[in-house]
Amino acid sequence: TNRMRLAGMLLGILICVFGCTCYFVYALRGDPFLATDLATAGTSMDVAGGYTFRFNYQSVAMLMSVTVWLDIAGWIGEERIALRGSLRAAGIVFTAVIWAVFIVLFFRTDFLTENGVHLNTFNPAKSYRTGGAILTFCKSIRLMMVEKPEGYSTKAAQKIADQWTSDEQDDAKPNVIIVMDEAFSDLQSWMDFETTDEVIPFFRSLKENTIRGDFYVSSYGGKTANTEFEVLTGDSMGFLPMSSTPYQLFIKNDMTNLNTDLKSEGYENTVAMHPFHASGYNRDKVYQYFGFDKRIFMDQFQNPKLVKGLISDDSDVDRLIQEYEEAKKKSDQPFFIHNVTMQNHSPFDTVSADELGDAIHLKDNDVYPDVDTYLTLAHKSDQTL
Repeated sequence: TNRMRLAGMLLGILICVFGCTCYFVYALRGDPFLATDLATAGTSMDVAGGYTFRFNYQSVAMLMSVTVWLDIAGWIGEERIALRGSLRAAGIVFTAVIWAVFIVLFFRTDFLTENGVHLNTFNPAKSYRTGGAILTFCKSIRLMMVEKPEGYSTKAAQKIADQWTSDEQDDAKPNVIIVMDEAFSDLQSWMDFETTDEVIPFFRSLKENTIRGDFYVSSYGGKTANTEFEVLTGDSMGFLPMSSTPYQLFIKNDMTNLNTDLKSEGYENTVAMHPFHASGYNRDKVYQYFGFDKRIFMDQFQNPKLVKGLISDDSDVDRLIQEYEEAKKKSDQPFFIHNVTMQNHSPFDTVSADELGDAIHLKDNDVYPDVDTYLTLAHKSDQTL
């Protein structure tokens, strides 16, 4: 700006606006301000109109500090920095270079990640506390840079869809129950090891009236919600930033998905259920955007059975059956529930396999007791199934 007072005032105002925005967004929804929120600013303002906001002592302290800063900037006066002609041109070029380096480093490379700035998409507030609001916000900008896939178009998508269009209409509308069982897998289908008892005998016995196969998922050691996103939307994580979580970053409004498709076909009283915190991966809001009629989380389970401190698959399935029966009492229309369980979530070293009962052990295993715990939990899920 070449003006001391103007530059100082702009800096104070920008910091104040950013700080207030962070505070009010968190107060409104319990999640911090991310770059993706800029795309839905209009909707957020409409929603915010129905809320009453109260300042806390941190926000009051910030406003007082900014007021003092603006007073100091005003006291400086209108003096211009002594840069004229070629010196000012050089200053402008230098500033442009600084901006260019900043943009490339922060948004086109892994500079932030390599220097310890991460965005915890399960709990973004944690990242704000450890990395600070400004750096974490910059990290969220990088994650929202989604490039259009090569060859993508509505026409191309329609051409693919036309391959599966049939003149024969199937009027059958079965009840649909999806159970995404946390961390469940048949390790022995791709690893060679022996156990004291069969791990998942019932699951393996399912042959008749069963379509089965291998299911490949995008998540490994975390980000369960990304598998859930792919299942419910049919969209692939392959076209999104590797470390992103769509539930937190991209889904800010109603979005077409399996639930809305089924509801358009007459399914009623649809349910999304996850026996853990509603805020995890922003599920409470995403399930609402996905149009589920009912959303059930851990606080809606009464006296559930726990396994290593988490709601068991037994209690989860009991509630699933209850929801199905209640829905059928209300309507003869087909029923849909999407259920993500919690029993088998890590860690696996907090309890032993023997403490869980019906223990499964690796033969000749004195090194990895947590594997025994994992296999035993899978066995208990098999019993629930």
